[in-house]
Amino acid sequence: MWGNNWIPESPLNKFFSKYKMNIAILIKKINTFTHTPGMWGEDIYSSAMVKGFQALGHEARAYGENMGYFPKEADLALYLHADIPTFQKPIGKVNIAMFQNWDASKSIEEMLKPFLNFKGKLCFMSKVLAEKYKSFFVIPCTDPERFHHVEIDETWNYDLAWVGSLIKEPERMNRFLTQQKGIRYGFFGGAFKRRLMDDQILRLYSSS
Repeated sequence: MWGNNWIPESPLNKFFSKYKMNIAILIKKINTFTHTPGMWGEDIYSSAMVKGFQALGHEARAYGENMGYFPKEADLALYLHADIPTFQKPIGKVNIAMFQNWDASKSIEEMLKPFLNFKGKLCFMSKVLAEKYKSFFVIPCTDPERFHHVEIDETWNYDLAWVGSLIKEPERMNRFLTQQKGIRYGFFGGAFKRRLMDDQILRLYSSS
């Protein structure tokens, strides 16, 4: 949907193409992928959204709590992870709480409870949850200028590869992995104490 992968026939894209807006994307951490391993997924996702919105002619910027401030107002405010404190006092003329993932120890009903009476909108990167809660469905996507094919490196060739935060219980993950026979898997991220830099992630994605 964003960047070079936006879908022209999408009703949402037609809306964004028609109305020029000041858009603020609010996340917990920003600029995590510029200098260190251990990137914040929402940071990467929001940077791709900013590029996509700007390509459609909007003013767009991502803000992180680690900046120490959020803007006072915006035409459209997107909140990635709705537990951001300022979500209680929305800044947008239109406000959308965007659920990408959540603490696996809590049910989705528990996570949504504070926001079901919220006058804004909810959206999910899960079509099942979007239909269940009669909300928007946002297609998961990425920035093709950031993630692209590189030369294959056999040292990064895994049958099953995964990078990210471990939001499921470690016991469930370990139980799954011990049942897989003859599969070479590589799991990476802070939870596995195997953080990757940008060039390593590209080699992993291209080679596995």
